[in-house]
Amino acid sequence: MLKEAEKSLNQISLNEMIELHAMHVKGVPGGRRLVINHAQARTLHFGKCSLQQCEMVGANLGEGDFRGTDLSHSNLFGANLDLADMRECALAFADMRGASLNRTNLEGADLRRTDLRDGFILQRDSKGNLTPVDGRRAGDAQVKMSDANLTSANLTGARLSRSFASRTTLLNAILRDAHLNGADLSNSDLRGVVFAGADLTGANLSGATLTGAVLSGARLDGTNFDRADLTAAQVRPFELAKASTRDTVMARSIDSLDRPIQMVIRDHLEWIDSMGKSGMQAMLSRVDLFNTDLSGIDLSAADLSFATLTEVEAISARFNMSNMRASLGVDGNFADCELRGVNLDNANYAGANFSAADLSPMPIQGASIGKWPSSLNEARLDGARFRSARLMRCSFQSASLRSADLRGADLRNACFVDADMTGADLRDAVIEGTDFRGAVALRL
Repeated sequence: MLKEAEKSLNQISLNEMIELHAMHVKGVPGGRRLVINHAQARTLHFGKCSLQQCEMVGANLGEGDFRGTDLSHSNLFGANLDLADMRECALAFADMRGASLNRTNLEGADLRRTDLRDGFILQRDSKGNLTPVDGRRAGDAQVKMSDANLTSANLTGARLSRSFASRTTLLNAILRDAHLNGADLSNSDLRGVVFAGADLTGANLSGATLTGAVLSGARLDGTNFDRADLTAAQVRPFELAKASTRDTVMARSIDSLDRPIQMVIRDHLEWIDSMGKSGMQAMLSRVDLFNTDLSGIDLSAADLSFATLTEVEAISARFNMSNMRASLGVDGNFADCELRGVNLDNANYAGANFSAADLSPMPIQGASIGKWPSSLNEARLDGARFRSARLMRCSFQSASLRSADLRGADLRNACFVDADMTGADLRDAVIEGTDFRGAVALRL
């Protein structure tokens, strides 16, 4: 692709072009598609506009404000988007090959099927030869993305560069069916990332933190998990058969406990009944309890941090004041459970059933605080069911509740500050005193 003459663009000119593009999208006579290839357009405000199918090839858009802008199916090949604010930006099916995304904020962005592979723009030199505009050789072309924020971004089916994610935040991002073969994700924070169906063939995830990540169904042939932390990650041992797992930190099996799980539970009940004078507290941190039946069991005040509780049956169980921080309970059944004062910070309970569960504050006898509220800060609760649950004073700060069912739930004085509420169902919920400041896609 040849480089055109650069042109400078100011905010007034851009606003006029945005209006013409809106007419073009609606089919109004006189409308014109937005084309600003190779333009100098730094620090400009694009607003929450519908700019789908626009052309910004090689444009300098650094530090621009694209919050909530619809750029789906657009051509951003080789564009400079360094330091741009692209939170909640729609970029599905966009061509972003060779784009520069250093320190770009893409939190919550829609990047489904986006092309983020390597690429560069060519220009003719004095001898008429085609060369990259930044002097790189063809074999060295890479997407420039470092220190970018992709927290909770949806990259389902995206085509990604091998250099993708260098020092990039991917907390709770969705990379379902994404093409990541050969990608270097070493030492990355990949907590809560969904890799289901992704191609991670030959990818380097050595030293990465994958607590709460979903790897089931991903292609892991030759994937490097050396020294990675896979505790509370959704992946079964047989799925790692063709991967490298040297010094990988894995969840402990039930068989590795110093006594049978039935005895652990029995001793814990004695510890509760005697108020700690006899028996022994259940210390199940980093233990794999996959598909275990815990229905009716009292595990109040147990340590279940980083534990794997995927697909457990825990109907009417008790987890009051339990430490379940960073645990994995995808598709678990916690209906009618007592979880008063529980700590579920940074946990992944996507698709779990909390219908009629009680997560209200736990009275603390003799404590000045009076009642200890439940905490689910930065938890992944996409598709979770909280129908008719008691969630008074619960803290869901920065949690992901996409498509969660909160119908009829008691949310009085709960905190949803900066939570992602995309598609959440709040019909008949009690919201007196509920704090929704900064909540994304909230529909009441």
